Amino acid sequence: QNGVDWFNQANDQWRTITGSLRYDPVTSTGYQCNCTLFNYQGQVISTWTSTVANASSCFGGSPQNGVIQSCQASPGATITTYVPVDEDSDGVVVKSSASNFPQGASPTLTPTRDMPGSNHLQMRNDSNTKLRLNELFKGDYGNYFITSPQ
Repeated sequence: QNGVDWFNQANDQWRTITGSLRYDPVTSTGYQCNCTLFNYQGQVISTWTSTVANASSCFGGSPQNGVIQSCQASPGATITTYVPVDEDSDGVVVKSSASNFPQGASPTLTPTRDMPGSNHLQMRNDSNTKLRLNELFKGDYGNYFITSPQ
C-alpha cells in the first residue's frame, strides 16, 4: 500500500518541487470553536479549540459513555485554505522561469533565442546551449551578463 500511495502522489510531489504546482493561501473569516469534555461529576476531561466556517458546525454532543461535550462558537477566526495553482512546465523548469531572461519577451530584439529541437534536459549539454550562452555572454541580450570584451 505504501508503494501505491507513493505512486499516486509522485507526480504532484514532483510538480510541487519544480514549482509547476503550488498551493496559494486563501483566507476567510469563520468561528473559533472552544470545546470542553466533562465527566458526569463536572470535572474537565479535556479541552480543545478548532476553527470552523459556520457557527452551526461548532456543537456539543449529547451525553455519551459518562461524558458531556460543551462547545461555544466565537466569531472572528481566520480560516486559511490552500488552492492548487498549475503553471506550465517542461517537467523540470516552469515556463515563466525558462523564458525570463534579459529581453526574453521581445522576439524582435532577440530572434535567435529559441532553441528548436532541445528540451530542458538536452539544453544542459547541446550545441544550442553553447550558441545561446555565447550570445548572452557577449552582450547580445543586454549588458548584465557581459563577460568578454566586445
